[in-house]
Amino acid sequence: PPPFSSMVPVPSRPVSAAAPVKEMTRGDAEAGGIGERLDRLEELLRLVLARLEALEELLGGLEEAAARAVRISLLSGAPVAEAVEQALRVLEAARLLGRVDPITEALLEALSGCEWLSVSEAARRVRRLRGTASREAVRKRLRMLVERGVVERLGEGTAARYRLALCG
Repeated sequence: PPPFSSMVPVPSRPVSAAAPVKEMTRGDAEAGGIGERLDRLEELLRLVLARLEALEELLGGLEEAAARAVRISLLSGAPVAEAVEQALRVLEAARLLGRVDPITEALLEALSGCEWLSVSEAARRVRRLRGTASREAVRKRLRMLVERGVVERLGEGTAARYRLALCG
C-alpha cells in the first residue's frame, strides 16, 4: 500500500500549524491584520478537514479488515496478527476482482493462509466458512481466479494445488 503521507491531501502552498502566534495590537486590527489571520485560520481548518476525511476513508477499510481477521482467527485458530495479514490479502484480492459472490469470497479466505491447497481441501475449508459448497463449484471458481491472475496453480489434473497469487 502507498505510504500514508501520499494518501493525505497536501495544500497548494506550505502551511505550518506551528507558526508563531503574535499578540494582536490595536494597530494590527485597524490595518486589516485580523482579516489575514482569519484567512490563514480558514486555510488551516480546510487542511485539517481534508486530512480527517482521508483518515475516515482509511479507517472504513480497516473496520472490514478487523472484522474479517476476527472471523479468520476464530475459524482457523490462526494467531490474530496472522489473521490480520490474511484478512488484508482477502480484501486486496477482492478489490482486484471487483464484486465477488459468497463462495468466491469464502474461497479467497480459505486460500489466504498462503498454503497450496487441492480442490478437495479448498472445498472443505469453504464449507467450514460457509456451510455449503460443492467441489465442482470450488473448482469452477478456482479456474476463474487462475484466469484472472488472483490465484496461482501448481501442477495439473488431480495433483493441482492452488494458492493466492498475493502470497507469491
